[in-house]
Amino acid sequence: MPSIQFTAYYGDETKLVELPYLHGGYYHIYIDKFYQGQIHKRNGKWTVLLQDPASMTIDDIQILQDMVERQSD
Repeated sequence: MPSIQFTAYYGDETKLVELPYLHGGYYHIYIDKFYQGQIHKRNGKWTVLLQDPASMTIDDIQILQDMVERQSD
């Protein structure tokens, strides 16, 4: 599976978001090359595990889950 890359807006800044797919069936989350956490499938649903849970909103997490779900179809 290929990695996912996109640009996200944080206030008035843009940052590169990278979700490289790793063997074993999960993705790491990098924002501007800084590790933020991982996304893996648990009980049939993609789950986001963040280093700092306060760093993203529920909406941000849902967007990441949706992107990964579309990629894995």
